[in-house]
Amino acid sequence: VHYKNITINKCSIENKNYQKESESISFDKIDFRYTKVRPPSALINEKSESIISGYIVVYEKKSVIYYIISKHSDSKNILRNILNYTGNKEIVDNKIAVDSDFIIWLIYKFYNSLNVYSINDDSQEEQTLKIDSIVGFKGDAEDEISRITTDGDTVMNLISSIAFLLESKKLTSIKLKVRYNNHQKLVFKLHTNGSINIDIDEYNGDFRSLEEDEKTAKILLLIYLEIMPLLSEWYEEDKSVNNWGGIVYNQFLDKLITDIKEKV
Repeated sequence: VHYKNITINKCSIENKNYQKESESISFDKIDFRYTKVRPPSALINEKSESIISGYIVVYEKKSVIYYIISKHSDSKNILRNILNYTGNKEIVDNKIAVDSDFIIWLIYKFYNSLNVYSINDDSQEEQTLKIDSIVGFKGDAEDEISRITTDGDTVMNLISSIAFLLESKKLTSIKLKVRYNNHQKLVFKLHTNGSINIDIDEYNGDFRSLEEDEKTAKILLLIYLEIMPLLSEWYEEDKSVNNWGGIVYNQFLDKLITDIKEKV
C-alpha cells in the first residue's frame, strides 16, 4: 500500500488555545485528503485506488506533540505520510486504555445509579462528571447492539442483554452520553482497540456556538484530556477500595437476574 496526491489544509481557527484548569494547551486542526493505492495482489473485488479524507487535531502538552486522527485504521502510516516523518519510532501509539471489565463497570455504575463522580479541589470549584445514559454496547459473542436507556423501563430494556453479559466478558465497545460541568451533553463510543467515535452533532455545552473546526477540536480535546482521564481515575479508585472487582461483578449479575425475575 502506498499513498499519493496528498493534500493538507491547516484550518483557520481564531482561538487555538484549550484551557484545562490553569493550563493553556495550544492546538491546530488539519484537514487531509489522499489517494490510497493497493497492490493488485492484495485485491479481492476491490478498487486499486480509493480516496480518503479526514482530519488531525495536533496539540502540545509539556513539550510533547500529540496527534488525534479521525482514522483509526493504519493511523501511524497515514500520519507518517501526511506529515513527512521518516525516522524510526518518531510516532508511537498512545491509545486510550479500554477493556471489557471497564465497559462492564460503566454499565454497573449507571444501572445502580452510582453514575456521578465529583472532584473536589481546594483551588477551584467542584467538578462533576455524570453518566447520563448508556446508549448501547457490543461484544464478540453477537452482532446485536443491546440498549440500556434512561427512558422507559430500564430493567425490561436489559432482558435481551442479560444472557449476553453472563456468557461473555468480551465486550468490545460502549456508547455513552455524559455531562461534565458546563458541557451538558457529550455522546461518544469507546472501543477496546483504543479508538473513540465522537458524535459532534449531539454535543451541547459551552462550545456549541464556536465555528465548526474550533468546536470539533475542542470537543475532542475535552474528551481525550478531561473526560477519559476522569473515567479512568474513577474506575481505578473503585478497584483500589474494592468497590469493583470479581465479587462486586458477580453480585451485579445476580442482581440483574433477580430484577428480571421480578419484572417478568
